[in-house]
Amino acid sequence: MKSNKTILLLLLFFINVIHCYAQSRNINLDLKSRYTSELVYISPSEGSFQQFQASQQNYLHFDVKNYGPDMIMTGDSFFFKIPSLNINISWRFDGSLHGDTALGNGLVDAVGATLQLNYDASITSSQSYTLDVCDTAWVTDAHGVVINDIDLSNNFNCHNSIINVWYLNVDNISDLSGFNLYPNPAATTLNIASNYSNAKNVGVIIHDLIGKTVLSKNLGANINGQKTFNLDISKLATGFYIFELNKDGKRSSRQIQIQK
Repeated sequence: MKSNKTILLLLLFFINVIHCYAQSRNINLDLKSRYTSELVYISPSEGSFQQFQASQQNYLHFDVKNYGPDMIMTGDSFFFKIPSLNINISWRFDGSLHGDTALGNGLVDAVGATLQLNYDASITSSQSYTLDVCDTAWVTDAHGVVINDIDLSNNFNCHNSIINVWYLNVDNISDLSGFNLYPNPAATTLNIASNYSNAKNVGVIIHDLIGKTVLSKNLGANINGQKTFNLDISKLATGFYIFELNKDGKRSSRQIQIQK
């Protein structure tokens, strides 16, 4: 029993030493974050909103600089958090992203965060929404103890992000089940497979995430039956895009990702 008590006391002693060491370190994080405008693509026509929910993966770019006086060390983890926004468009961050290697005293990219965008029936027209998005950051050591930050004012960052909401005015989207894009993600060529019932005119348009048309092509006229077209996308940069297939004025859209 005495040996067990000794081990327990030694364990408590080392935990206390580790905690005190983390608390004795002083850092000063400076957080800067940049958000690009997001393109929200909604299929139902304006004035006839249906229950709709969509999600989209985006990349957030974070610049973090530590002004010290102590260094961030190997084993420390960087965390950031974005609060929920309870407005017409809600922006919910799915978890914290952290790194397991040393951040150093320079700039750091925290890449690959997933955001989920939820839409409700209060959105009734195509327009742009400005969101005031705020986030915060902190660092823990290898044991999960938060390291003391001597100035918290620069850990908190707010940014106006413009969300573009588009309605496609599509009355009939039943042909989505016969519409296939592959590979997705794609690098140089995108294959478009669909069934065409005597379509008099077929074309495709690709938009970037701010709504700009970056590629358009007429696939032909008087097309019938199951067909697959190959689209050259080699000149498009890495990122997310909206692909739109137009059959005689009826449009179907899907999100695509290009990876070089």
